[in-house]
Amino acid sequence: MPGDYDGDGKTDPSVYVASTGQWLVLKSSSGYTSSISVSWGGTGYTPVPGRDFDGDGKSDIAIYLESTGYWYILKSSTNFTTALNISWGGTGYTLVAGDYDGDGKADPGLYQRSTGSWAILKSSTSYTTTISASWGGAGYDPVPGDYDGDAKFDLGIVQRSTGNWYVLKSTTNYTTSFSVLGWGASTDALISGAIVPGGSNDTKRATDFDGDGKSEITIYNGSTGYWYSLTSASSYTAAMNRSWGGSVYLPVPGDYDGDGRTDYGIYHSISGVWSILLSGSGYTTTLSKNNGGGALLPIVGDFDGDGKSDIGSYNPSTGQWYVLKSSTGYTTTLSVGWGGGGYTAAPGDWDGDGKVDLGIYQQSTGNWSVLLSASGYTTSLSKSAGGSSYVPVQGDYDGDGKTDFVVYNTTSGQWYGLKSSTGYTTTISVSWGGTGYAPVRGDLDGDGKIDLAIYQASSGNWYVLLSASGYTTSLSKSWGGSGYVPVPAYP
Repeated sequence: MPGDYDGDGKTDPSVYVASTGQWLVLKSSSGYTSSISVSWGGTGYTPVPGRDFDGDGKSDIAIYLESTGYWYILKSSTNFTTALNISWGGTGYTLVAGDYDGDGKADPGLYQRSTGSWAILKSSTSYTTTISASWGGAGYDPVPGDYDGDAKFDLGIVQRSTGNWYVLKSTTNYTTSFSVLGWGASTDALISGAIVPGGSNDTKRATDFDGDGKSEITIYNGSTGYWYSLTSASSYTAAMNRSWGGSVYLPVPGDYDGDGRTDYGIYHSISGVWSILLSGSGYTTTLSKNNGGGALLPIVGDFDGDGKSDIGSYNPSTGQWYVLKSSTGYTTTLSVGWGGGGYTAAPGDWDGDGKVDLGIYQQSTGNWSVLLSASGYTTSLSKSAGGSSYVPVQGDYDGDGKTDFVVYNTTSGQWYGLKSSTGYTTTISVSWGGTGYAPVRGDLDGDGKIDLAIYQASSGNWYVLLSASGYTTSLSKSWGGSGYVPVPAYP
């Protein structure tokens, strides 16, 4: 979280510990010999880097709570003792804070990736008026900054598939633009002040073992209990291995300690005991809980919205869901009846509130029924997508922070779904896979969208069609084979 926290005109190295909310700043004004240490945030909060919200020439310590849309800003002008709280946002937005009105103070800003809508709350009017513009959309990442030198932020976007940059200028009140074409590849990391909150992303929780924001290519050997991951941080050239499990254990990876890295979780299919090796302790401590066994199937997801994976189970014959909540130290249970015979559990966050909803899918008819967490599981959403030969592969394919209704044809390899960003009026339709290929959850390019990943058990080959390129470029790796299962598979 770099910024000028001591006001000497130089940027200070600063880090944020997601699990504890601790900010640590090494001050350039002291020749990097003294530091600032402040506790502000924690699990479920997104840090906002290096912005001056109170106009004193110093960076403030700011966090954002996606589930409520609240910004909490600890002011440097009071030596980080008093706060400024602003309601602006919610789920599904990228944070693009900056000084858009030229008053010397940062404004809370939001960008909606699916539509390209910018919404800036102006500090110059005491947060009573806004700047609104449409610039970007699906396939474009926000890169705000002062590109024209008028001391105001411009609306910058970059198309990752082409490397084309487009800037809407504040000097002309956002009416004219300029472009820089072909600067950067789709695999390059953007240097930008835009922040994508990760609080509602269960895919990242269950697939990101090295904590870089991208999914790993992971397999699990049920007979030996060994996990093998090709890490995204190494561009899938180096491995991360762990022994944890064995016969009768199913892999249930997730971020149970909230440190931003996936933990090695296993579920004993007979006793229902969950044993989780925690990354936050360097894999030296474990979490053990009982929830399941017998006919119950394990379900991993953040049902309580605290940024940690919860321990859940589903009874396919009765439709009963049982969830041990991480927010209470796994001491209280959520118990809801939704589903039963003929329905497959397909959890996801369809209402974008940062909590998992109870989704079920009926293969014989292709009908989906979702009990929404935002209403306390009292209202539902129903759609039709799929049918015979189609299995559920739900996830956020359009990057709006909500789960889409998506299915995969195990015979033809057709991926088909309804996109939440358009009110389920437009579809996803891509052919990738077929007989002998299993779909695997993952975001391997780190763009906040599900990629189309398939695994061939007979050969151990992975083939991934990347969402950042509009599903036009692919990644392939050989990793696994007979006796190995891909992790995490769809429930």
